[in-house]
Amino acid sequence: MSKFPGMTSWLNVVVQKATGGLYEHALAQENGHYRSLIVPQLQVLIPDAHEHARRRLRKLATGSLNPLNEPKNQVQKTQLRDIPSVCISKH
Repeated sequence: MSKFPGMTSWLNVVVQKATGGLYEHALAQENGHYRSLIVPQLQVLIPDAHEHARRRLRKLATGSLNPLNEPKNQVQKTQLRDIPSVCISKH
């Protein structure tokens, strides 16, 4: 979280582990006093994160899912459509 040091002030996260350690539950509660400071930072970071995710998904979509590794001309490629971005707006 080095790019987003205010995150720990804005969100209080409590993690509970189930007996045996097979499951975890994380509850994040917002400290509303920091919202006006954090939202502008998120508005800068989120588009970059979404673009990174879109690039990774496009890269995955260009590969073959064919387990027999048939030649590319016999495998139909699936094209990923542009994924819409999400914006955070102040209310």
